[in-house]
Amino acid sequence: KDPRLIELFEHLDKNEDGKVELKELTHFYRKEKLIKTAEAERQALKEINTFDLDADGCISFQELCQGLDKMSPLDAENWLVDKHGHSREARYSFDPSLGM
Repeated sequence: KDPRLIELFEHLDKNEDGKVELKELTHFYRKEKLIKTAEAERQALKEINTFDLDADGCISFQELCQGLDKMSPLDAENWLVDKHGHSREARYSFDPSLGM
């Protein structure tokens, strides 16, 4: 899997229980995307509803991967760039440790 996806999931899973909960997503949208609380909660709930396949109110890494796999490659990349903050090209083409 894309290392950005692993990094993002670990970043979102603040309590490190292996699942991203509504409050963790809301926190992400409020603090990192600078969205007001009500809108952050709406956006977080939308993400939960999109990716929570077993309806437990949380998103596991497996559910996130399965949800992204159902998207077109462009939509999945755009989703990841929106959450992660940069594209694969922006990150890796200028990373001197990769010799590029």
